[in-house]
Amino acid sequence: MPTEEIAPFLLEAGGRIETTDIGNHRVDVWIPDEVSSGTPILVMHDGENIFYPEYTFHNQTWGILQAIAHGRIVADCMPIVVAVWGLRGEHAFDKSRMYELAPQDLLVANPDLYQMMDKAEFQVEQLAGNRYQSLLAEEIVPTVANKYGVSLDRRRTAIMGSSMGGLASLYGMAKHPDVYGAALCLSTHVAFWDPAFVPSLVDLLPSPGSHFVWTDRGSINLDSQYEQPHRDVIAALLSKGYTRDVDFQAHIFDGTDHNELAWSRRIEYPLNWWLSNC
Repeated sequence: MPTEEIAPFLLEAGGRIETTDIGNHRVDVWIPDEVSSGTPILVMHDGENIFYPEYTFHNQTWGILQAIAHGRIVADCMPIVVAVWGLRGEHAFDKSRMYELAPQDLLVANPDLYQMMDKAEFQVEQLAGNRYQSLLAEEIVPTVANKYGVSLDRRRTAIMGSSMGGLASLYGMAKHPDVYGAALCLSTHVAFWDPAFVPSLVDLLPSPGSHFVWTDRGSINLDSQYEQPHRDVIAALLSKGYTRDVDFQAHIFDGTDHNELAWSRRIEYPLNWWLSNC
């Protein structure tokens, strides 16, 4: 049942939220009032931060239902929103989150890239990114599509997250380019890695033409550290053959921080761009 804080927006946005467990992860699914075989599907990491304020780290959600309710998201067909929580029994910011959201293949092949982490504590054998991405693409997405009668098409399927969730979105599209046509990454966590990290990550992406990338950053606190890495992402995408404003969007939101409040205030921009292309 919706909480008192979310109920008004759920009423205005329409639809309903259903919750299930798949692969030891809680999954909250918002289903719009109108669903057809062509309804888009949006997969979001850190599902505890998507709908319900009481489960979030700062009592602030991504505000996606509010954005829909207020008409900020404009589309002929609203997407089904699949909010995937972290492992059951684990806090959102415990190490399990890092191990699931980190790009496993890249770090296994290039151990020196993870400068940002305490190597005395970081155990490469605990990386679970591939298992997590397989869970999303091979179990959760097909289960949702089958339950609600959606015909899967990568053009209508996107993966979205912030910070490490942004990295996981890029990696998810790289691992499953047949499933996702777009990776929507807010405050993409590209700081504190070895300089070779960004081009190595982008090199994993599928060729441009049928895949899209949104990446952005703020300018306050942690996001202030993303200035040069953000430029590096742009350069790497261009080198890969992605065309700016066609295959990818890269933006700076001055005066914004690294938190759900900031992301809730700009969530419509990546979503409207993706929905206009799917």
